[in-house]
Amino acid sequence: MKPRLETQRDIDIKNKVKDALSGDNAEILDLYEPLYIVDWFVNNKTFVEFKARNYSYKKFPTLLLSLHKWMTLHHYVTNGFEAGLCVMWKDYLGYLVVNEKARDGCTYSHGGRKDRGIEGDVEPCVYIPINKFVRLGDPVI
Repeated sequence: MKPRLETQRDIDIKNKVKDALSGDNAEILDLYEPLYIVDWFVNNKTFVEFKARNYSYKKFPTLLLSLHKWMTLHHYVTNGFEAGLCVMWKDYLGYLVVNEKARDGCTYSHGGRKDRGIEGDVEPCVYIPINKFVRLGDPVI
């Protein structure tokens, strides 16, 4: 199993975004990621993965996401739940509703980081066009 790569800074960012979104009458439950694969369960109906990117929204035309997480989000949808992907870039907080339409324009390949020397860091990935994300607001940090 791959080591947990989330730093305390990552956790702090995720919690600040969660707190900001909770202010909009959303009840957000933190999930045990090894079991559920994604970060949050919102209003007892939506599974959400959160990602923070340390670069600006338009730096890359796509967002790279683990294919395993993408497939897990779609799995929840096929089983009667809603799913989404929340991403905070340095200059943009965005959200993508995960459904069949979300797959349009996506490409699939391998990707990831090679600089950490961690087995499994390069893996099958989905590349999601950033223009699919709806702006939720400005970054909270």
